[in-house]
Amino acid sequence: MRSCCLLLLSLCAPLVGCSDPESIATGDAQQPRAPLTACTQAHNQARQDFAHGRYELHSLEFQPLPNTYLDVLARSYHIQWRFVGEMAPASYFACYDSVMWQLLEHKYGPHFAQQAQQQADSLDRTGTWNESASFPGGIEQLQPWVWQQVKWSRLSRREGRVFACFTVDSLGAIQDVRLLKSLDASHDQEVLRVLQQMPRWKPAYREGKSYALPFTVPIVFSEAARKDYALERK
Repeated sequence: MRSCCLLLLSLCAPLVGCSDPESIATGDAQQPRAPLTACTQAHNQARQDFAHGRYELHSLEFQPLPNTYLDVLARSYHIQWRFVGEMAPASYFACYDSVMWQLLEHKYGPHFAQQAQQQADSLDRTGTWNESASFPGGIEQLQPWVWQQVKWSRLSRREGRVFACFTVDSLGAIQDVRLLKSLDASHDQEVLRVLQQMPRWKPAYREGKSYALPFTVPIVFSEAARKDYALERK
C-alpha cells in the first residue's frame, strides 16, 4: 500500500515544463491572439474547478483497488481521483495537476498528502476497511478443506473440475451455492453438499462496512487428491 501511494505522490507533484508560455506582442496591434495551448487550458480549468470546489487529481490506472489512500483523499479532503490514459510531462492532465496540487497545498497545508497517507495506513491496520472476504486460514486452504470433507467412497475415479459459485454475506455466512460447470451427478452433488457446510468466512469490507461478496471457485478431483484424502474418510 505504501509503495503504491508514494507512486501517487510522485505523479501528482508539481511538474516542471508546464508553465504558461509568455504572450509576446509582435507587429500589428490588431493581430489576433494565438490560441491557448493545451497546457494553458489545463491550468485555467484547474483554477476554475478549484474555485468551484471541484478538486481532482489524475494518474494512470493502478492496483490494488479499492485503495484506502484514495478513500481518505475523498472523505477527508474532497479530492476525487481520476484514471486517465496519459500523464506525460506537458500533457493536459499533468499540467492540470501541477496547478491543482499547488492550490490544494495552499488550502490544506504542504503536508496534507503525508497526513492522508498516515490516516490510510491506520485504517488498513484495522483489517476491516478495504478487505476481500476470506476463508478461515486463507483462500489457499479452501481446496484442502473440501478434499477433507468429500466422501470419496461415493464417487467414481473420474478426474476433472466442478466450478461452483456462492455468496459470502455481510456476516460471513455462505449463501446461494450453485454449480456453473458440471462433472457428473455424483461429483456435482458432493460439491454442493460440502460447500453448503463451509464454516463462516471473514466477510468483505468496503470503507469499514461489511458487504456480501460473490465467489467462483473450481473444485478439482484428481487421483492424487484421492490418494491423499480418501483414507481419512474411511
